[in-house]
Amino acid sequence: MLAFLIILILFCTIKLNMTHFELIRGGNQLSKRFKLVEESFTGVSIYIDQRTGVEYGGYGSTLTPLRNPDGTLFVDESEIDQDYEHKEK
Repeated sequence: MLAFLIILILFCTIKLNMTHFELIRGGNQLSKRFKLVEESFTGVSIYIDQRTGVEYGGYGSTLTPLRNPDGTLFVDESEIDQDYEHKEK
């Protein structure tokens, strides 16, 4: 019974992670919204959202915004530590 529950939890987790990727890769009408810009032999791909112009990159089912529609780099300010200080050597 425990093994069944573990398998069920793993399946649900994988299915949730694949949802966004499936929308982009195909199998859904939204796939036309995302255009493959570049794909490497390592599996890292770059897509562009044709509606918003935002570039996404990632490996497997994980996609991360790379550039804003105006071409500037995407920066998630919440991921930067406020107490970080860069020291030159």
